[in-house]
Amino acid sequence: MANERGILLGDNVFGYRAGETVAVGYLGGKIDVVRRIAPAELPAVIEAAGRGLLDARGKLVLPGLIDAHLHALASGMLMLSTDLHSVNSRAELADAVRGAAERDTEFVRLGGLDPSRLGDTVKSIDRAWLDGLLGGRALYIKSVEGHSAWFNTLAWERIGVDGVLAEVNVPVTRQREMYESGRVYGNAYEHAVTDAKPDCYADEHAHGGLLHRDRTRRRSLAERARCAGRRKDRQGIQWAASSRDC
Repeated sequence: MANERGILLGDNVFGYRAGETVAVGYLGGKIDVVRRIAPAELPAVIEAAGRGLLDARGKLVLPGLIDAHLHALASGMLMLSTDLHSVNSRAELADAVRGAAERDTEFVRLGGLDPSRLGDTVKSIDRAWLDGLLGGRALYIKSVEGHSAWFNTLAWERIGVDGVLAEVNVPVTRQREMYESGRVYGNAYEHAVTDAKPDCYADEHAHGGLLHRDRTRRRSLAERARCAGRRKDRQGIQWAASSRDC
């Protein structure tokens, strides 16, 4: 099974003209060749594939779509905050918070914290611990999945999280648990952050959106130019290799 070879045959393959027959060869579950098939070649290709043929003619063939959407403003805000994707311990998180506090002024923001990297120590990250790190400034730490965040007491009060929890009918016992942990998640988080943006950091919110737009525009133009150069002579395997980067 690990070395199984097969061919997917399509006539509407992403990156090629509709109606153009294309063979996508794979080995061991990974694509290793993509090339156009002339009409005269088709019978031989089908015969050679045998039981390994997957006939997708009449269907759309396209690459797997990963994270096929984005939140432009939220991404922009993350670009303005301290990135925590590589943090692996509570000590590293503490250092990151102190570093962010030296740069940020009124509202200290960090994002991309992955709880799975911290193991059981993530349970010790709570509102009281955050207050001990940064009690005199509002502190907000967004998780990597983008649908929860930790707040210290000042940030909790400034955003008005208690009112949000009551408004969205979070059970009282869960409200207490969220308050002690400092972590807000689910529907309550979406409401809390949405309500906070215009009131707490409107200028940064707008700046983040513009930053993301400009960066995306620059990357898009650069990628188009790079890929266009590669595709001038796109033929079979050569184009397939290029398309992995483009």
